[in-house]
Amino acid sequence: MGGRFFTILLLGAVCLLARIDFLKFNWSQAGMIAAVILVMGLKAPLSTYKVLSLEIQKDPYKAIVDDHGIADERQSYYMFTGLLHAKSAEVMPDHYLRTMGEDARESGKKVIDHINVGIFGFYAGPNVYILDRYALGDPLLARLPALYNECWRIGHFERAVPKGYFESLENNDNQIENPWLSQYYDKLLIITRGELFDPERLLTIVKINLGQYDHLIDFERFRYYNMDMTTLDKINYPKPEGKPSNNPDNIHLSVSGVEIELNEIAHHRILETTLDNNDDYRSVYLQEGEILNTQVVEACHSNDGLAHHRLEIPEDVADHGFDCLRIFPVSGDNDYYLGHISLQEK
Repeated sequence: MGGRFFTILLLGAVCLLARIDFLKFNWSQAGMIAAVILVMGLKAPLSTYKVLSLEIQKDPYKAIVDDHGIADERQSYYMFTGLLHAKSAEVMPDHYLRTMGEDARESGKKVIDHINVGIFGFYAGPNVYILDRYALGDPLLARLPALYNECWRIGHFERAVPKGYFESLENNDNQIENPWLSQYYDKLLIITRGELFDPERLLTIVKINLGQYDHLIDFERFRYYNMDMTTLDKINYPKPEGKPSNNPDNIHLSVSGVEIELNEIAHHRILETTLDNNDDYRSVYLQEGEILNTQVVEACHSNDGLAHHRLEIPEDVADHGFDCLRIFPVSGDNDYYLGHISLQEK
């Protein structure tokens, strides 16, 4: 939301206006000031009258997002929330998230897994806990690393939900399966649900901000929580170019990618692979969990199905040796496939 960056300027402008004694202006001066404000408003790139006439109003669910992933949320929601669009016979905001929120309020559910905490959260009400995967309002998920995603978009950093966390919220009892994270959650509960001025709570706040409990979070595990895991010997059988990408013996990749263990230190110079032809991917070379180098594998768009790639492994990687590969989708049609990977000497 690009407009948020103008918040300080807006506040400053309001403070300056509040200091002006408008009663000292005569009618002609006041009229001139009003005319200047009106003209400046109409000259704005997306003033209200322009928003009402935009093509997006014909398809208001199509978000206006620029190349950097920043959305014009006002355009997207004006048809549902704008004052000039309001009709006396309609409830406002006239949006499906309001209906979903009201349904959640009436459902009797204590916890709901949902990513929108604005309109939805307001109408769901205070008795529904929203497990927000973007972690804008969830104290535990906000402290976990965002899931690795090459196709990330600002403000949409999804977290993995640890096993047992949903049940913990539902039953008001720590049921997180990971023993280390369970200990961390105990400390967090002291902060979020303990007595306000309890000395233990105040001390825990200090300690958590100093990172004294960070060792209880396996950041690597939760960053790559949904990553597929396999070994080279299981996927080193060459696949023919053009083979249907969705064939069952190919790996269907999520945005979290796949990790391929080699079970030895390799010094090969060539990596051969088949990948879905219309997507970009990134290969990451590691040794003992440390990233050595990366390569982008660009889409071929040559034919349907799998496309064959022959890559020269970076010289520093081959010289140093690597014991693990990770393949991540970078961009494409959101339907990603890996056929095979094999390593060659030359």
